[in-house]
Amino acid sequence: MRGIFKRLFLTYVLIIVVSSAIIAVFTDYVLKEYYRDEIAHELEISAVIVDDMLGNSAISKNPSELQNLVKRLGEKIKTRITVVGSDGFVIADSESDPKTMENHKNRLEIEKALSGVTGKSVRHSDTLNVDMMYVAIPLKSRGRIIGAVRLSMFLNDVNKKTKKIHRIIIVAVLVGILAALLLSIVVGKSFVNPILIMKSAAEKISKGDFSRKLDFRTDDELAQLGNSLNVMSEELQKKISEIVKEKNELSAVLSGMSEGVLVIEKSKKIALINPALSEMLYFRSADVAGKYYWEVIGNEEINSFIESALDVQQSLKKDIVILLPEEHYIEMQTSPIFYDRKELFGIVCVFHDITQIKRLEKIKSEFLANASHELKTPITAISGFVETLKEGAIEKKQDAKRFLDIIESNVKRLDNLVGDMLTISKSESKELKLKKIRLNLKMVVENVIAMYREKVSKKKQIIKTDFQQDFPEINADEEKLEQVFSNLLDNAIKFTGDSGNIVIKGEYSENSIKLNISDTGIGISKDHIPRIFERFYRVDTARSREMGGTGLGLAIVKHIVQLHGGTVSVESQPNKGSTFIIELPKETKM
Repeated sequence: MRGIFKRLFLTYVLIIVVSSAIIAVFTDYVLKEYYRDEIAHELEISAVIVDDMLGNSAISKNPSELQNLVKRLGEKIKTRITVVGSDGFVIADSESDPKTMENHKNRLEIEKALSGVTGKSVRHSDTLNVDMMYVAIPLKSRGRIIGAVRLSMFLNDVNKKTKKIHRIIIVAVLVGILAALLLSIVVGKSFVNPILIMKSAAEKISKGDFSRKLDFRTDDELAQLGNSLNVMSEELQKKISEIVKEKNELSAVLSGMSEGVLVIEKSKKIALINPALSEMLYFRSADVAGKYYWEVIGNEEINSFIESALDVQQSLKKDIVILLPEEHYIEMQTSPIFYDRKELFGIVCVFHDITQIKRLEKIKSEFLANASHELKTPITAISGFVETLKEGAIEKKQDAKRFLDIIESNVKRLDNLVGDMLTISKSESKELKLKKIRLNLKMVVENVIAMYREKVSKKKQIIKTDFQQDFPEINADEEKLEQVFSNLLDNAIKFTGDSGNIVIKGEYSENSIKLNISDTGIGISKDHIPRIFERFYRVDTARSREMGGTGLGLAIVKHIVQLHGGTVSVESQPNKGSTFIIELPKETKM
């Protein structure tokens, strides 16, 4: 604000100085003219008196006598007196020898006097080498102009008085300028201070502080401007609050969306992005606003689609596969954004991660294919043997019994398959309800082992249990957990060779219990482990079918354990056996 005050102060100074200078020059001129007019008037009166004293015969008098008379009169009135003839020659002069003086006919005051009027003139006297004022009146005799009487006076006194007046004027002007400057400072501050206050308030408003209110007790334009600033501050605060609220709401919506959202301006720079997209496309930083989209998005297919959307300015849709760092599928939709439905602002891109949907579709397709295949095999066998029996094999009792045993085996296989499929279906659709009771898992495991004693004996295998002392009871569905341990134990027996060992170990901690079912069987390679719990997935398809498996046992285990709020995993190495680990919460809701 120093700039405004400085400019205002310098303006005042310039006006005051110029005004004072004009006044000083004008006063000097007026005073000079006044003094000269006064001197001229005095000289004119004196000239009339001198003319009267010389009389009508002044020209005809003896030159010497006239010279002496003029000299005496000049000394008395302290004024130079010059008598000039009609021809312009000087007849007498109170201060110089007339003979040495040049012709005065061309002098301005003499010309006017000889023409019959009073002549006045101010000029430098060559004779005396000083500034003089001359006043000449016509000298008449019987009504005829016979010459002129001229009186002159030095202007030294006028110059002295003028210099004195100059000093007075200069002092007065300086005092006036000083007073005016002091007054201008006061006036300037009274004008600038409200502006400084408004400037301070405006700076606070620019920083988001709307608490400052301006209160001017005057009713001038500055007070009105201050009131307008107050109103603007209130309105701006409301608008900013609304914008912040809308921004927070938008941010909350975008942050809560599972879909990725990207807004790109017409300039191809990113205007907005939500966290979901950063995770979906593996951005290194979420701070990408203002960057060109191709600098951030490394997928050429996505960039090409965005470019097309900006060009056509229409809604587009496309499925994109991203292979790295892992394969997932994205459905990308774009819509144009317009200013007033005319000028393009940019586009909004919405990214839907449909990987899970694609995987489910794939699993569904595989399930249908596997289910069809699994059902077709026993049905084909049953159909074939029934047809054989119809063709006459039924008459052969030994063959007929063998065929019927095979048909019965395949029917049991169909029954097991359908039962497992129903169990899977119910668990996935949440129709499978758990009947929880207080359950001793050690007892459940012992009961399941008892069901497989005969199988174990045939293969000369050894089953051991190792439960931590005071193993706790839990709330669980006894029938469903029996199915879990039955499936796992059945697999352990099938894939463990003769004389192999199977160990079931129970441990618990403050919040959970853990059961490990370990065997010394053929094991599982790490390539198969990620998919081991999928439906119909078999490590060795032929061997699994040969042993009567449906391919759904481990999938059922996973679903039942998850329904109890637990997890199941496997650790295995080929030819070294496998360990299936079940972890359940120690306290579960009934």
